[in-house]
Amino acid sequence: MLYGNRIKMALAVIGCITFSINFAAAQTFDASADFDVAHNPSQINGGAFRYGYETAPGSTFNLFLTPYNNSGKLLGWTTGSGVPIAAKNISGSTFYVQPGDVLLHPDSSGDYSVVRFVAPSSGTYTLSSSFDGGPSGATTDVHVLLNSVALFNGNVSGNVVSYSNSHLALSGGDEVDFAVGYGIDGSYLSDSTGLLATLTDVSPATPEPNALIGLSGLCAAFGLTRARHKR
Repeated sequence: MLYGNRIKMALAVIGCITFSINFAAAQTFDASADFDVAHNPSQINGGAFRYGYETAPGSTFNLFLTPYNNSGKLLGWTTGSGVPIAAKNISGSTFYVQPGDVLLHPDSSGDYSVVRFVAPSSGTYTLSSSFDGGPSGATTDVHVLLNSVALFNGNVSGNVVSYSNSHLALSGGDEVDFAVGYGIDGSYLSDSTGLLATLTDVSPATPEPNALIGLSGLCAAFGLTRARHKR
């Protein structure tokens, strides 16, 4: 019997250790996968994304208020005048942009179409993004900004340009903008530009709350078992 009790106590200790190393997985925010056609700001994946426009990169962000639907293939958001646009190609085939891409289209007055990411918590993030003007032959200027300060400026001319950052330190509430303007030609026609962007929080992992509960519960059980056998 004594031998059996010792085995039980050893298993309890092992259980405590096992639960204590159950860490939360890194969280990824994906502008395409998380694109919300029903709510702006988004309510998907913690509501990290919102869609709007700026008169210049880093200027005041204005939220799109009007739903956008082009033939049931592009769904998203725009202004009352119909441009700029932020939408997602849900058609499964190329329609102005590649299938699954977020479409950003500026307007004739020079307003930029913007997808904004708002960091839900402080941490170190990896950022990967690309702007694709190929399907439409777009000639646009593209930008990635952190709190209105440029991280990347580029030009699309029917090609793909990319920007990545493997060690982006963000505080909760920091804003990362992906912006598209009408480019050096001054024309907004045929300027539909595809966006793919992900941000992954790669901060040092911490135990999940339920892991801590499991840890305290098992250790309490272990202590109770020991107390009983000391009587």
